[in-house]
Amino acid sequence: MDEKTIQRDINELRAFLYEGNPVWGNNAIHYDHRSCSYRLIKQEDYFFTEEEALALAKILLDSRAFNIDEMNQILNKLLLHIDPSQRSCLKKAILNESYHYIGPQHGKYLLSLLWHLNLNIQEQNIIRITYCRMDGTIHDWELEPLGLIFSEFYFYLIAQIHNGQYESPAIYRIDRIQNFLESGQHFSVPYTERFQEGGFRKRIQFMYGGELLRIKFAFWGSSLEAILDRLPTARIIGQDGNKTILEAEVYGEGIKMWFLSQAQHLEVLKPEQFRQDIKRTIGEMANIYTTAL
Repeated sequence: MDEKTIQRDINELRAFLYEGNPVWGNNAIHYDHRSCSYRLIKQEDYFFTEEEALALAKILLDSRAFNIDEMNQILNKLLLHIDPSQRSCLKKAILNESYHYIGPQHGKYLLSLLWHLNLNIQEQNIIRITYCRMDGTIHDWELEPLGLIFSEFYFYLIAQIHNGQYESPAIYRIDRIQNFLESGQHFSVPYTERFQEGGFRKRIQFMYGGELLRIKFAFWGSSLEAILDRLPTARIIGQDGNKTILEAEVYGEGIKMWFLSQAQHLEVLKPEQFRQDIKRTIGEMANIYTTAL
């Protein structure tokens, strides 16, 4: 191939890029005098940097959100969206974790179901699901889907039971949905009253529903920062010696499980009913270890 042919091909490629292709349009071909070669210079708006790709890959692998097939599918596509010269380096960085990756026990394919649930949320379609609870019982529900949330290995659908009596939304683990149908009916929620995943996520622990509580507690453990990261609604309201006093808005049973995990470094102060519930649970736990075998 002669020099004129090469130059003509380069010009045609430049023309293609200049015409505003949605993926490649903001890129350009430049001649590198040091290497005596042409190089495609990519805009970061369209491609991940190797640093971004590494961080995303590590987060994905640690999440254990998908079965091995879907995880590999996502990681392979992530590799395609970085500089080809850096792909080998990134592969080596995640090789051990990806080789030893173990997906969730349910082993189900979730990507398609997640997307279709998302569409029904946006279009405000009433859906019908067949759902398997943790105890193995099967229930059929007619739902108004409100949002999707990921937490602690699993994806969840947040939904209002259609024509139900409950004010608070219900939570359904998506891998436990055995069947899903669109009813052909719609529901309507004004924009100002729409469900907000971000606000809900800040107030819930371990994806247990329940009423919204305002809890006051004292903490004197080693990492106050970890408390504030775990409970985004928490705010410091005072100090009592080495104890930091905090308030937080949280939903239901999940926060009780997390408070108990803090052992002797945390004390619930209010509300009194919740404090007594914690006290009763601690007593039941103590009985397990004090009862003679």
